[in-house]
Amino acid sequence: MRRPSTTLGTLAAAATLVLSLGGSAHAQVQAQAHHGEGPVVINGQAVFGYHGCLRHGGIARVENHSDNPIVITRGPFCHFGHPVGVIPPGHYALVPPSSSILV
Repeated sequence: MRRPSTTLGTLAAAATLVLSLGGSAHAQVQAQAHHGEGPVVINGQAVFGYHGCLRHGGIARVENHSDNPIVITRGPFCHFGHPVGVIPPGHYALVPPSSSILV
């Protein structure tokens, strides 16, 4: 017969392991923000330390957790026409299809 304390200890260890493995983009954002490296989050996927042009398909939710504004441009390569919009640090926006994200 097993002791209740052994069973409870095993369950507690399993719960701790599950909680430590299950991370989200939000948790990554919070962890990196404390180190001064705020990411850009595109449809829930965090992008850390990137500078340049990011492409996406369809409408995208873009969150700016960096220290710099993000410029949204027309076309797939960040250099067609005038900027469509700017996402300031700490804000988010829905980005239209056929646009690029200049970080």
